[in-house]
Amino acid sequence: MTSGPGVRRLFIVHMLAYALALPWGVATVPGIFLWKESTLLAMADERDAVRYVVRLASGPIFVAFVLPHLFGIPWIRSGRVGTDGGRTAFFVGSALFFAAGSVLAMFAWSRLLGR
Repeated sequence: MTSGPGVRRLFIVHMLAYALALPWGVATVPGIFLWKESTLLAMADERDAVRYVVRLASGPIFVAFVLPHLFGIPWIRSGRVGTDGGRTAFFVGSALFFAAGSVLAMFAWSRLLGR
């Protein structure tokens, strides 16, 4: 197996994608509760409601997991060691993406719990 800079960068990008998707997943759930409240309350079985929420949340969470990988493509493809090669764009974009997800999660949960 190769261990060049591209493989190491892909590993870093992939591991950070989990942390970056987490706040978006946390933000998605209360949004679904607020958006589909009447549908969820009408369900007789709690397991059906959980499946429904998971099914609706899986799309946004998947997108939030894939986007950091797309942010990292210029850095991964850059073979130049010792130069920026897209690293700054990846980390700044990731920080902004994480901050936006965190703010959205705080807003969504405060709306849900403040009712």
